[in-house]
Amino acid sequence: MLAFFQNLIPGNLLPQWIKFSLPDALWMLSLTTLVLFIWDFKLHKKSMLWVLATIFCGIAMEIFQWFGFIRGTFDVLDLLFLIIAASIPIFFILIKHYTCKTRQNLSSQ
Repeated sequence: MLAFFQNLIPGNLLPQWIKFSLPDALWMLSLTTLVLFIWDFKLHKKSMLWVLATIFCGIAMEIFQWFGFIRGTFDVLDLLFLIIAASIPIFFILIKHYTCKTRQNLSSQ
């Protein structure tokens, strides 16, 4: 199966950010979404504590690579992708909250 996917993109045409940065970002996106799912997608002090803890862990892992505490290669692009990926579910919740409030205000008038 791996050979099938390797034959889809000949040579080294696959961008490096897809190969190295995107997997970590997808993990961060999934973990942040899972934590928000556990807290019923509501942003309050308790849920934000857990969301910030997941973001901190992702950033800490990358910084630990920089200092050599864990194996791996530090990359600023990885750090940027982690922050963007963690922000996406939070922005969706904020947009949903804003649109629901706007609809309630319009229907009450």
